Amino acid sequence: MPTVGRPAPPGTSPGASPERSTGVPAGQDAAGGGRKLPCQPDPAPVRDAVHAYWLAESGRRDRELAARLNAWREGFAAGMAEGIDVGHGLAMGEIAEEKRMQVGIVQALRDSAPPAGRWHVCCRACRLGRHRPGCRRCEDRTRETFGRPHPDDYPGQDGAA
Repeated sequence: MPTVGRPAPPGTSPGASPERSTGVPAGQDAAGGGRKLPCQPDPAPVRDAVHAYWLAESGRRDRELAARLNAWREGFAAGMAEGIDVGHGLAMGEIAEEKRMQVGIVQALRDSAPPAGRWHVCCRACRLGRHRPGCRRCEDRTRETFGRPHPDDYPGQDGAA
């Protein structure tokens, strides 16, 4: 090996491996020059190191992906639960408002209904046209008399029914 200050012999370098034949007949190289090439180191250790690195990197990436997917899954579940709670609260508010409106309608109908279970039955003229306030032929009836014929109803012909 050359010492400091002395140049290395031509065709060698301080860390070069010994020369070996290329398997090409003497006097020729791949291009026909017959030059000898420095010996290449055995590729197995480098290959094994690269494989080990990428195998470790693959495992790290798999763990990172699993952690990200787990975080996404937990976030989605939390958002879904909160969204359901918010939606349920809104739906309950809407239902309560609808119930208040229904109660208001029922109270308004109760206040405007005929007293003591009575129903109004219009006469023939009011049924064909419009109800006339103060019509003497219209009747208020109870539950028991509501289904009976009105005096203005068509009586039918003899023996028709």
